[in-house]
Amino acid sequence: MNGSSLPWSTWAIEFRESLPDQIHEYLLTISDGPVESDKSKAILDRLTRIKDLFQVSKYRPRKKGNLFISKSDSDYGGTYAGHGTSKSATKTLHENHNNGTGLFGGDVYDLFSSGTKLKGEETNPNPLQLPVTKWVSVEDGTREPDDMTDRAARYLREQHLLLINGDFRVFTDMEQAWVEKLNEVPNPGPAVKDVVREWFEQTLVEAILGVQQLVGSKEWNSHDLGGALSEESLTAIVMPRYHVNIAVSRAIGTKFGKGF
Repeated sequence: MNGSSLPWSTWAIEFRESLPDQIHEYLLTISDGPVESDKSKAILDRLTRIKDLFQVSKYRPRKKGNLFISKSDSDYGGTYAGHGTSKSATKTLHENHNNGTGLFGGDVYDLFSSGTKLKGEETNPNPLQLPVTKWVSVEDGTREPDDMTDRAARYLREQHLLLINGDFRVFTDMEQAWVEKLNEVPNPGPAVKDVVREWFEQTLVEAILGVQQLVGSKEWNSHDLGGALSEESLTAIVMPRYHVNIAVSRAIGTKFGKGF
């Protein structure tokens, strides 16, 4: 095209972002075999019930818009993930700010209107597309020993693929802790591994879905998005254990008929 190579990566991302749900769900069922697809389906079912919570408010500049949006910019392209304020509300906030009776002080007023007269409108959030997930480990030959060392996961945006390091010590430590708690249960290891992996996987998938909503925002360029989903960021995402452990406890209690 014009003497240069075709932008396959860009086209792949655009196609994936508009992929029909039926096709995406079918891909999930065949991506990683029966165990992985069951896990992915369970995650999909849970997240579908709260999909509205992932769709953060987005605004775009529009000269005839009925809102004032929070970032001053001279052009009328792109979207903003900031706050939109009605004209009348902005006027009231402005008056309160000027006479010193603002609800929370000047900084909050600036957060909502930033002193701008840029008009805009609310726009639809990005569609939610769950990534294809694959657990990798040295033991089964799907990960090289020096690849993703002591990192939780890697996200390949162009393929919308999440590789999760099954050897990462946060995962294996929790698996071992639950195996020890279930010392009276014959061979609990495989079942424990499935449950622990499922809830850590959901944590990572939720992070990717959340960051998806920032795509297209003027405040988040490609470099920023890459940093938000880097191996280091994904590792930090799984460091909190409390809520994951509660979910694991409930699932294991249901599976083995024990209370924890």
